[in-house]
Amino acid sequence: MALNEWWAGDPAQRYWLEITDRPDLGENLHAPQRDGAGTAKWTYDLVRYVEPGDVVLHWHKTLIGRPALVGFSQAAGAVTASTIVWRARGTSGRAKQTPPRQPSWLTPLRGYTALHQPVDQSVLRQVEDELRDVFEKLSETYPGTLYLPFAFSDKRPIRAAQGYLVKFPAELLKVIPGLDEVPAGPRPGLRAPGDGEKPTKAGSTRTRRSARGAGYISDAKLRRALEEHAVAQATALYQAEGWTVTDVGKTRPYDLLLTRDGDPEERHVEVKGTTQTATEVELTSGEVDHSREPAPCDLFVVSEINYIPDGLGGYITSDGIRHLWRDWQAADEHLRPTRFRYTLPAGPELL
Repeated sequence: MALNEWWAGDPAQRYWLEITDRPDLGENLHAPQRDGAGTAKWTYDLVRYVEPGDVVLHWHKTLIGRPALVGFSQAAGAVTASTIVWRARGTSGRAKQTPPRQPSWLTPLRGYTALHQPVDQSVLRQVEDELRDVFEKLSETYPGTLYLPFAFSDKRPIRAAQGYLVKFPAELLKVIPGLDEVPAGPRPGLRAPGDGEKPTKAGSTRTRRSARGAGYISDAKLRRALEEHAVAQATALYQAEGWTVTDVGKTRPYDLLLTRDGDPEERHVEVKGTTQTATEVELTSGEVDHSREPAPCDLFVVSEINYIPDGLGGYITSDGIRHLWRDWQAADEHLRPTRFRYTLPAGPELL
């Protein structure tokens, strides 16, 4: 889902607001990839845009007996694909049975700090005019949806926006009383936009490789990040189908081993992740040979993965289009040799 990254390019805009009633504040940001109808929602998808070092403020609905901004944490790592049991909010959602586990986005947090004085709606009402001014100026500066944290109405008091995660403009730290404890300034170690990265759209440093096919990527850390992203996507898919998934990529000529309790059959999965379109992937000779063995083997490819540097020497990956070939075998007509191993003949001239 493409979002309006109005904050991209401004290192000061590193703040977010989690709106929740969860008991484990500061553990992580965790939201489903899609809602119950299978539709991507911006308030869930924003979890993918939180970068290491960003500050997440927490609005809790019941912790102090009333809705309030109660504390803050910092993002401790890159977003990953995971799974979650997500119960819909509202009366109808609570009345349903426990929903199934589904794919999710997860960003780890650290350093939860409770505010000395929570900021509730009564505090927001005192500065409502100033908040409206900030929002109006942002709307004039940045066209499109801004995913702002508070909702205004002529009939109701100011309140938190509906959703799970929203953007918290840095300007609000100077307007809302009681937020002096929240770290100010850009995230540590952030490189300036354009420093070694070519923006792909106005104000964005998200990188997408444009060449066709999944060629060899020389950056080992990027290769590993793309592989882990694809493996997480594949794991979530097969777990949703009822398989027990084991990552065996370090010891076997395939990546995932699928088993089911009481079922002697096992299935193997070869996983590939690429920033490019799904026209071709690189296979080792071992991967080709294994695809032709009797055990059922699938090919799972995640193409067009986006990535950005995380400021810590690694990468944050996101998005991607999933492709699955069940009962796959690497057919000769689809293989093209790109490298050869040459055995040196005997009797060279020694110099």
